[in-house]
Amino acid sequence: ALAVALPARAGLFNIGGQGQMLMGAIFAMGAAHTITDSYATAPTLILMGSAGARGGLVRAAIPAILKITTRANEIITSLLLNYVAAIVLNWLVFEPWKDPQSLGQAYSTELTGSQRLPILWGDRVNIGILLAPIAAVLVFVVLRRSRWGFRLQVLGGNQDAATRAGFNVAGLTVSALVAGGALAGL
Repeated sequence: ALAVALPARAGLFNIGGQGQMLMGAIFAMGAAHTITDSYATAPTLILMGSAGARGGLVRAAIPAILKITTRANEIITSLLLNYVAAIVLNWLVFEPWKDPQSLGQAYSTELTGSQRLPILWGDRVNIGILLAPIAAVLVFVVLRRSRWGFRLQVLGGNQDAATRAGFNVAGLTVSALVAGGALAGL
């Protein structure tokens, strides 16, 4: 939701959140494959989270750059790139990251203990359930209290007014979309 809400503040439509999330998962899993189990949980999760955010950011940068250079509609480009992310993930899970014990199924190798978010209760409810509201509050504060948030609001309200005010419209467009992509990847 934050991956859509943040660019929407600038009048942009980030429909590619699913692909950005998949690319975030790919980058995070790639980081997990390079990190040995000798690292503690906190640094491992921070590295994997930042890799996931970078994956979403890179994936969101494509429609952002296309929008400012060719005026391509970010709705169409971000939506269609979802399929590319799914194809990449499918290839990785069936080929290089396939678990040899999966017997033909599309399963990657499991993450080890230090690469998994700590479980809060039950078998599956992990600390991520607390991280999402924290991220929502941080995005709210940034959008309400920062100069960047104000500029995004002006851009979303009237692009001509933002241009006349001297705002870097292209930079704001790219930053809003890639920030949303980073949130989706995270």
